[in-house]
Amino acid sequence: MIISVVPRTASFVALTLALGGCSAAPMTASNSANASNANVPVTESMGTATMPPATTVEMPEVVTRTLDGTINALPVRVRLSKDKNQLQGEYVYETGRAAMRTVVAMLSLEGTIDPDGSVHLVELASNADGKDTKTGAFEGKLTNTSLGLRFVGSWSKPDGSSTMPVVLSELTSTPGGMKFVSSRMPSTDKRLAPVVKVAYPKAEGGDPLRAAAFTNAIEGLVRERVREFTEVAVENLGEHVTVDTLALEVDYEIATATDELVSVVFTEYSSFGGAHPSSDVYARTFEFARGRFLTLTDVTGDTRSLLALLSQKSRAIMPKDEVFQTDLEPTAENFSRWYVTRRGMTFVFSIPHVAGDTMQAYLPFADIKDALNPDGPLGPLIR
Repeated sequence: MIISVVPRTASFVALTLALGGCSAAPMTASNSANASNANVPVTESMGTATMPPATTVEMPEVVTRTLDGTINALPVRVRLSKDKNQLQGEYVYETGRAAMRTVVAMLSLEGTIDPDGSVHLVELASNADGKDTKTGAFEGKLTNTSLGLRFVGSWSKPDGSSTMPVVLSELTSTPGGMKFVSSRMPSTDKRLAPVVKVAYPKAEGGDPLRAAAFTNAIEGLVRERVREFTEVAVENLGEHVTVDTLALEVDYEIATATDELVSVVFTEYSSFGGAHPSSDVYARTFEFARGRFLTLTDVTGDTRSLLALLSQKSRAIMPKDEVFQTDLEPTAENFSRWYVTRRGMTFVFSIPHVAGDTMQAYLPFADIKDALNPDGPLGPLIR
């Protein structure tokens, strides 16, 4: 699923399918108020701290961001791309039900943004035949602030009925004041400069030692990926492979940011000049106290039991075809790619390219908390 209007942007597979059993529309309609008033003061509230009101800054012409919030009190995550006045994206509900997420079906968004920030989006759902059906519409104001993108508006059915409030914001900082700013990692080979577009988060503010430890760990991870790509790309350069047929495009989102940990999701598009470019998703969760990326062993008192539970829950929501079940055995390697949100853990699995390269299993904390250590790094999220 291409979520940017730039043709070769990496896909963000974590936001491609509404949770199992959810319809395209929000599941409750108890609140029909229209919240499209863009003059509502914008604040950043996370945990026990509330950041100062955000100040409005200039909106970039081209930008892709992930926003977290609610539609009529139901939690959602939205991936949105802007190219001048055009908008594209998709969103997913994050409720208390486990769900498979793939590129096969999605709640997609497309529309426009006016010079004053007024947004007009159509929501589309794909059926089994790949045909899109209009299932809803979003209207409201999108603003760029010192704390990231903000959207305040409403969702309605295609006919304009059942209006529900929508409030979304980009996660860019921790409650303690550490901010995450985007930086770029270039290739060491100048010939590849036009085709290596790798973004990653740097931490600023808050505890300087913790910010430096996070940035160093992330930079090491990204630098190694760029090195690997550069090595193979340079070897491939020749008569049939030119620089303009190569590509490494990496973007990221902050899935969770607390004063204890930060979970980062990377999405990648890569091409080595062949007929079939590929996409990938990888993630890391960094704990400030340890000063390193977490493993599953760090979040449980019984790794074997946790892996067994993860395997069981994942198998229950994945397609029964063998190609999707192969990598669900309860091993640490199979469940090594994961990230956390405020509501659960998501695990990333590789699948054949024709099926979308990756698929993900979202497991709410309610389903797996018995196998997690309540006094461990995820304790504040599961309690």
